[in-house]
This record gives sequence, C-alpha cells and structure tokens, in this order.
Amino acid sequence: MGTTPLDTAVQQRPLFITADTAVAGRLTELASAAGVSAWTVPDAETAARFWSSASVVVIGEDAVRSCADARFPPRDGVVLLTGPGMPYDRAWPMALTMGADQVASLPEAAPWLVTRLAPQPSRRPRAPVISVSGARGGAGASTLATAVAIRAARQRRRTILIDADPHGAGLDLAMGWERSSGLRWHDLANMPGPFDPVKLRDSLPREGDLTLLSHTRGGGPVGRDQFAAVIDAAGRGHDLVVLDLPRSGAGCSPRLPGAGNLLVVVVPGEVRAVAAAPHVLAAHAGTAERAALVVRDPRRLAVAQIAQTVGVPVVGRICSDPKLPAAVESGAALPRLRRGDLAVVAAAVVAAAGDHRTAGTGAPR
Repeated sequence: MGTTPLDTAVQQRPLFITADTAVAGRLTELASAAGVSAWTVPDAETAARFWSSASVVVIGEDAVRSCADARFPPRDGVVLLTGPGMPYDRAWPMALTMGADQVASLPEAAPWLVTRLAPQPSRRPRAPVISVSGARGGAGASTLATAVAIRAARQRRRTILIDADPHGAGLDLAMGWERSSGLRWHDLANMPGPFDPVKLRDSLPREGDLTLLSHTRGGGPVGRDQFAAVIDAAGRGHDLVVLDLPRSGAGCSPRLPGAGNLLVVVVPGEVRAVAAAPHVLAAHAGTAERAALVVRDPRRLAVAQIAQTVGVPVVGRICSDPKLPAAVESGAALPRLRRGDLAVVAAAVVAAAGDHRTAGTGAPR
C-alpha cells in the first residue's frame, strides 16, 4: 500500500499535505507500515476536497501557513509536523490557531504516527465538552462544574469531571474523594499517549457514572500534547466531559472542535466581575463555539443588564449557599450540590450543551 493519486473515493484515508518530496516519501512509508492508503496533496487548495472526509490530516512544515490561511472547518485528527522552519516551540501556537490535536517530529514520532494512521473502525465520536470558568477568583466555577457533572451522571450519562487548574487545591479534596483510589494528573504526566478510552476511565476515581480526574496539592502544569491526548480519550470513553478551567494563564485551555461544546462563565453580580467576563471568554474561546453565563447573586445588577453588557446569554442564576463552605471543609459537599437552585442551573447547563453525537454511539458500559 502507500499513498495514491488523487481520486474521488469516499472511503476514509489519511491526508498528507506537503510539497516536500522527502517528507511525502517518509509519510508514504509510515502509511504502508500502518496498512493504509493515503491521499497526498501539495497545498491547502488541493487539500480542501479531502479535509473533512480524511481519517487523519498530517500537515508538513511547508504547508502549515497556507493551511492556516485557508481557514478549514474545525475537525479532529489534525497533526502538524515540525521541521527547521517550524520548530516545536513555534509549532504549538500555530497548532492551537488551526485547531490541530497534535504536533509531531520525525523520526522521533514515527511509531506514534503509524499507530495514529492505522484504521480505527471502532473509534467513537467525542462527547460534548462543557468548560466552566469564573469571571473572578471565588466566583464558584468549580462548584458549578461539579454540580453539572453530578447532574449529568444522575441522568445516567457517563460523565468525567476534569480538573484543569494545576494551581488549585484539587477537585478530589472539594468532593471528599481525596482518599479514593485511582490516578491523578501527576500519574499521567509521564505516560505516553494516545490513551485507551476505556482503560483511562477504569483507572480514575469513579462513583457510579461519575469519573474524576483531579490535580493534587502542589501539582504542576500538564504539557499541551499530554493534555490533548487525555481530553481526546476522555471524550471517547464518556458521554459528557466537564472541564473546570482556571480564569486564564494557568493550566491548559485547549482548542476543542465540536458543535455540542459549551463554555460557561460564572459571573458574580458586581461591576468588576462583569467587566472581567469578556476577557475570560476570550481566553477560553477555543474550547467551544457557544458560550453562556451563569449569574451569581445578582443583587445590584439585573440579569438582563449583565447579559447585554457581556454580549452572551444567561443560562441561569444562583444564590450563594452560606452552608456550602463548611460542607466542603468536612467533605460533605456533594449532597448540597444535588439540590436547590444550583442543581436547577446545573440541569439547564447540561441541557444547553445537548448531545450532538450520533445515536447509539455512546460510551460502552
């Protein structure tokens, strides 16, 4: 096998975009090792007809800028190859701009790329992702993210709650799961991806349909490629992914293509938080094509006024629970997150995200 001339075949194949004959030849060898035929094209203009139907897209260093300028629609499975003109540290910003999943260097990444190019008939669609952040510190984003995950799990949806803030105290502590067996982020940091979706799910702390991936106290940031590999596996092993994101700067804010994804920002009803909300939305814009606000304690500012000022619809409003901080301290927060207006808003957030996956392709039980 190997690469084939351009044709109109409907079958899924990898797509290689490069005019560099040496790179094309090496990719041809890797495709043969993977047991697949591939489309090889020299530029973005020719690649357009194959972009959406290809199983994987590998973009050579020479074609990166033309592909970025082409503004192809978002999709999974895009890999950028580094090279003398596109070193690894410069490739990641370009990858994030284009929505690429991975950055790879040859020959180092050849074994991984062979695995990635191989046919994967059982590869499941990604679950929708609900990303939650706060307009300011202490806004209650982690509390809402946890409530959303609990609500979805109670609807019998396999749900994973992912702690994406390496500088927080750890969601396992907030949930009272700090003694639960299972891997944390620091355990995954040095494991090579990609990850098997089912094995990843089974290795994490879980209760019923709710799975948790948490940072630990004093944990460090996770590399972007490692983060992307974990998110990909989590999305294919669950029916819903809930990300608890920092406001900006710390941790990872990945680009996550998918029509079902939703970014939710918790905005306290105060002038400074409302003013900060657009900056938080911009910092995490790559996580979703749609966004919504949850307004907390809207006393001085009307909900409609906040929505108009920020330019994003409000999906719900919550009032602070004075007993929740003590419940978190004692490890008894979960029962309080299952009732009251927080539970109502969590249900509204889950409904707003929806489930855009094909019927019958949910995560296996």
